[in-house]
Amino acid sequence: MSRIHPVYTETAECQDCYKCVRYCPVKSIKITDHHAAVIEDDCTLCGYCVTVCPSGAKKSRNDIEKVKSLLHSGKKVILSLAPSYRAAFPELSASDIIGAVKSLGFSEVSETALGAESVSRAVAGYLSSGGIRLSLSTACPAAVRYIKRYKPELTEYFTPFPSPLVAHSHFLKETIPGAVVVFVGPCIAKKDESDLINNNVDAAITFEELNRLFTEKGIIPGKLKGEENFFPFTAGIGGLYPVDGGMIRGIAPIADNNKVQMITVSGLDNICKSLETLKQDSLGCNLFIELLACSGGCINGPRIGSKGSHLNRALAIESRNENSLINDRMRSAPYMNVSVSKLSESVIKKHSISEISEILKSIGKIKPEDELNCGGCGYNDCRSLAAALLEGKAEDAMCVSYMRKLAQQKANGLIKALPLGVVMVDSSLNIIDCNKSFESMFGRELPVAEYFAGVLRTGEDIVGREIAIGNKIYRLTLFPVEQKRIAGAVIMDITEPSLSKEAVIDKAQQVIDRQMATVQKIACLLGENAAETEILLKSLITAFTVKQDEK
Repeated sequence: MSRIHPVYTETAECQDCYKCVRYCPVKSIKITDHHAAVIEDDCTLCGYCVTVCPSGAKKSRNDIEKVKSLLHSGKKVILSLAPSYRAAFPELSASDIIGAVKSLGFSEVSETALGAESVSRAVAGYLSSGGIRLSLSTACPAAVRYIKRYKPELTEYFTPFPSPLVAHSHFLKETIPGAVVVFVGPCIAKKDESDLINNNVDAAITFEELNRLFTEKGIIPGKLKGEENFFPFTAGIGGLYPVDGGMIRGIAPIADNNKVQMITVSGLDNICKSLETLKQDSLGCNLFIELLACSGGCINGPRIGSKGSHLNRALAIESRNENSLINDRMRSAPYMNVSVSKLSESVIKKHSISEISEILKSIGKIKPEDELNCGGCGYNDCRSLAAALLEGKAEDAMCVSYMRKLAQQKANGLIKALPLGVVMVDSSLNIIDCNKSFESMFGRELPVAEYFAGVLRTGEDIVGREIAIGNKIYRLTLFPVEQKRIAGAVIMDITEPSLSKEAVIDKAQQVIDRQMATVQKIACLLGENAAETEILLKSLITAFTVKQDEK
């Protein structure tokens, strides 16, 4: 089976809302033909886009079939269960989960927290050894991916130890030679970790995928009888890793706290900001930073599956963590000195002021005050959108204000060029706007004001009303634009029509077909403007399709 990126877009379901662009901390989204695609090499796999996509177009890779294949391989398959299971299944006991998982065909269920304790022990010794200025944790694969891609100058400060998952898998395979290890947790980035280090982790699925397996097999966790235990034993303080600060709480009791300060930074946005100006030379102390891509920790992972609040999830972790220290049996467990596979360094493109200015002009941003920085495109400001346009990651149609202005210009140009009189009036019957054809008929005077007053009062259209003014005969179509505030009218001189009715109808229909195709694409951005334009244009057809005049 060919490798598919762990996060992808179901194009048919993408509604070009740009919400994924807005929430992606590194803007690794490319808009093409109004659809958002993940830029795989730039993606940190934090899963924010999957979580916020309102149409469900952003998806995480489904590895259920791969797990089924492993379960039918004849090998012993062990499930490495992330400690956040307590937050994902708060109503179930450990025994309930273990029994349900074994019913799927797994030989054993073991806590990934055992690997966490092994890593904590190793990191504590490393930090206590002295001579260290800055150390960054490697427990979170999304955070590691971010630094390797966007802050490669900081990779030298990673602690030289693997993630808890890799350490745990190594421990299990040392304990049961020939075993296969499948991870389950709330993290999409673990799928990539499995892809890159498949000698240790054979597959990685999410809690949501585990629930699907239960459903397919008709298994209801908690309904099974019997007492089940974790293999080979229950973890201790490693069970705190899913909450921010949990790793530090495992390290602190066994590290020399006089030699190092420890802090937690959770949330990829916060990591980006915190590391922006971080330099070892400017530190006043030895510093260890626990990095977690999900704000609040793994209990808020993109595929946690639980609908509970952050507080309830955190309490679920805290209340079930009975052991405050690393399990004695893990103190002598092996850990691996493994580095995560390298990623190509992200090339941060620099654009000149003139390049940015030219792109801004192309989307109607001529003067500084035109740069609204509204964020409707998903980027923080207009200049970031301009940079994305230069890099081929964005489309000019993403600019809401530009598309609105463009549509208004087209509609206004169309109305002014019509051979029919078009006029808009306010509640005081003052002319707000009119085209040249109206001015040539009436100047700036409003004819038959009582008809406009009636439309403003009742909100009802008047279609095809023929009236005589002086020695001319006119056909009027009047309609409300804003209830009781603005009314519009299309007026045609039918005394000596310069075009046949059929020709006018044909031309008006052509205009509608051409212009509305464009306007409708951006109707969601224009609000009532698109509707007003369509009403006005449709009135042209109506005006010429009323009952034929008597000859």
